[in-house]
Amino acid sequence: MIGRVEKMVRAGRLEILTGPTVQTLLGVPIFLLAVVIALPIPFGNILPVLSLVVLAVALMERDGLVTLIGLLLASASFVATAALLVVVASALSTS
Repeated sequence: MIGRVEKMVRAGRLEILTGPTVQTLLGVPIFLLAVVIALPIPFGNILPVLSLVVLAVALMERDGLVTLIGLLLASASFVATAALLVVVASALSTS
């Protein structure tokens, strides 16, 4: 599996997303993903973990395209988590 990932990832793509400033700014979504993973939502941490793995590979390989994909996955996981929280909150308020 690692060999397949290595074939797809290339250093130097979208170099604007691989610089030191972007690496520092990626700390915010990574921290928020860690908070989402810590929430006690059943099956609610699969997408955030996948996002973290993709972002970790992107940072290790310095691939800006994979960084962009990881950020899109992180956005999707934030939306999914917010939706789950709204559903749980509405279920608790009606009972």
